[in-house]
Amino acid sequence: MSVQDVSDQEPPTLDAGGTPAVEAPAPPSPFGLRDRARDFLRTTRVVALVIARTVLSGAFGIALVLGLVNGGLDLAPTLGAAPVAAAEAPQRPPVIPPMVPEGARRDWAMFSYVEKINQAWGHDWPMVIRLFEDFDARYPGEPMVKDKLYASYIEDGRVLQWQGDIAGARRRYEQAARYDPTRPEAGDFLAQLEKEQGGH
Repeated sequence: MSVQDVSDQEPPTLDAGGTPAVEAPAPPSPFGLRDRARDFLRTTRVVALVIARTVLSGAFGIALVLGLVNGGLDLAPTLGAAPVAAAEAPQRPPVIPPMVPEGARRDWAMFSYVEKINQAWGHDWPMVIRLFEDFDARYPGEPMVKDKLYASYIEDGRVLQWQGDIAGARRRYEQAARYDPTRPEAGDFLAQLEKEQGGH
């Protein structure tokens, strides 16, 4: 610092006791407070996330250890242990027939029936057949119904045959043959059933 730089400075103000007066800091601007509040909230959020992640990972680790210790997690086959019986499959909710009022439009009725048929398809062939037969009686001549009802008769017959209900299977195959005599599948299944029964 040069002599001139020192002489350009103003002399410090002195208080009543002759000591240099200390200036009070300027009040913070409201913008500075807002920035500090935003930084505080950001920091708080990050700290909360870190704490939550730590607690959750700790809880997961404890649950994993407890599961392994108690044998609840079957990560490796147990040698020499008796086999555990599989739990029964959960029961499906019943399929409630559609509530289609008399005189309802065909497209609206079809939507209602197909929604219910989809719930039972592949699981409850007698219900599928009842729903298709009901729709076919109320709205005859629908090609999709003709094809799917025929297939449902065949599929139910196959299930009954597999379960050993030969008379029930024969009845379903005959229903399919009467319903659509132009298709050969029902006749083929009847012939195969007779052939298997003749061999026994």
